[in-house]
Amino acid sequence: MNIKISVCIPTYNRKGKLKRAIESVLKQTYNNYELIISDNCSIDGTEEMIKTDFLDVPNMVYYKNKVNRGMVPNWRNCIEKATGDFYIILDDDNYLIYDDYLLDASLIITQNSNIQLVFGDFLIRFKEKDQMESYRFNSYVKGQDVYNNYFNFKEVSQIFFVLLNRETAIKNDFYIDNLITHDVQSFLISMLQGDVGYIKRLIGIYDMTGDDNVVLSIQSKWKDYINYHDRILAFGNKNGLKKSFYVKPLKRQLRQSYNSQLTRLNKEEKDWYNNRIRKLYGQKYFVYLKCVDILYSIGKLILK
Repeated sequence: MNIKISVCIPTYNRKGKLKRAIESVLKQTYNNYELIISDNCSIDGTEEMIKTDFLDVPNMVYYKNKVNRGMVPNWRNCIEKATGDFYIILDDDNYLIYDDYLLDASLIITQNSNIQLVFGDFLIRFKEKDQMESYRFNSYVKGQDVYNNYFNFKEVSQIFFVLLNRETAIKNDFYIDNLITHDVQSFLISMLQGDVGYIKRLIGIYDMTGDDNVVLSIQSKWKDYINYHDRILAFGNKNGLKKSFYVKPLKRQLRQSYNSQLTRLNKEEKDWYNNRIRKLYGQKYFVYLKCVDILYSIGKLILK
């Protein structure tokens, strides 16, 4: 097997969790991988920890940005430094628990040249309780079938610990826009271009127990949850895909989040959000969303 995998860990001021993530990667049984640490100018002793604890790791490269470039630009820095055929962005507060993950992924990629991304089951660790995310796919799935069911929580609620084709990432300018939702954008575009590999094993732990977890700051990034739609719509149109198909999961996301978004926004922000929906999907769909919102509100009142 000559598939080279780049494990990219972007990090900032989390040297303890970073060490845990690195150690989880070093347990992997697959040998043809590189480990890239992209430090966003940490000031907590991260560099010293790397040089002390991982000085002799032969396939690990450490980069430290001169300034904090932001989370998503640091992801871009990772894949620009990487040399692998496939890569995984492993956030520094998450870690792998299945030691054969890269091995199994490389087998899937080798056996199916049309694979664009690979993922498996995972556990989300909250402060209150853990939540298991598992799926019922075959080892090889048509990417468009997964795309069609994205944001359908009974089928594909979310995916993490994802291996992506690096050539596709560079070609499609992944992580160029500083959007917190750029990971979802990268998954969806990849699904539209080829097959998906699935490993029915518990791959890793997505750790949300820290007060500095990025998900906790999502409320301030609410615009990002619609701004990434442009790139998906442009990709679908450019590649001659049927519009009713490639807008389906995006509209599903809007239906699910519209009411909760509005409750957090002031009048000016609501106007921006509603105008954005009109621009992307037209007045008719906007009216439909408003009707769904009204029915949802009535339902909440009835339940009270």
